[in-house]
Amino acid sequence: MENHLENKKVVLIGPGGIGKDYAKVLLALKTEALAIGRNQERCEVFREQTGLNCKAIDVKEFLESINVKEHYFIVSVNTENLGTII
Repeated sequence: MENHLENKKVVLIGPGGIGKDYAKVLLALKTEALAIGRNQERCEVFREQTGLNCKAIDVKEFLESINVKEHYFIVSVNTENLGTII
């Protein structure tokens, strides 16, 4: 199977349950990925459970710190929190 994410940077927004499932796929594909979330403790748990690095940072602040065009994004937050992301 072709890996369309090879040599791409992926940002996973939301280190919750669905984010953990995405992390498994991203790690299996050997994709350069980083998860971001609002809570440091949840990020630490996410990192321990998945092995994927997670940074506690506001989405807007994170987007301002990177070249957005060089990244793909996966949003895995629940509908109640989606409005704070977009």
